Amino acid sequence: MNTLHTQPSVRKSLIENTRAAHQELHKHHWIAALARPTITSGNYHRVLIAYRAFYKHVESARAELSTYPQLSLETAISALDDDVSDQPSVEQRSEHRITLSLADSPSVLGALYVLHGAGFGASILNRNIKKALPTMKRSFLSAGTTQATWQQLNGELECMTNQPKAAEKLEATALETFISFGTFVTLVCESHTCVSGPEDLLIT
Repeated sequence: MNTLHTQPSVRKSLIENTRAAHQELHKHHWIAALARPTITSGNYHRVLIAYRAFYKHVESARAELSTYPQLSLETAISALDDDVSDQPSVEQRSEHRITLSLADSPSVLGALYVLHGAGFGASILNRNIKKALPTMKRSFLSAGTTQATWQQLNGELECMTNQPKAAEKLEATALETFISFGTFVTLVCESHTCVSGPEDLLIT
């Protein structure tokens, strides 16, 4: 009698083993502010400025390796550029350096999983910003990640089912990305380089 051995889902393992780090981002002091009715325009812009720098870091690694072109972050970056076009860029000081290392395709895919996931869940945040800050641009939040892109990404994850070492690297980098992303957003948002006025120094 033949016994069918089913390999565990890479995506399910990834979700389970990064769950705690993912949930920490939902409670992140600055990122969670996007869902609050009290968010200010200055705080909104600062978060997006941090997002843009981090997305560019990951996209640069993806492009340099010429990997996963169908999962490019260029659309998200263009939307972020539009949203903060009149705001200062992140000053490249030592405390703003992104230390996330993306040296191969599995690592890049781990980071793309985190960032496309953030875009896929943007609709709730978009509704709040539309209500709380009706005059602000919302190109990034309103575009989010398309269902087609998310399905493509999930397909790439499952292609690693029979590549345990690659899947392990993917998972480790996804976990590192969640943590690095939260740390970087905090560093940028608490820096005076992105403060547009004294009233925006604190989230109320």
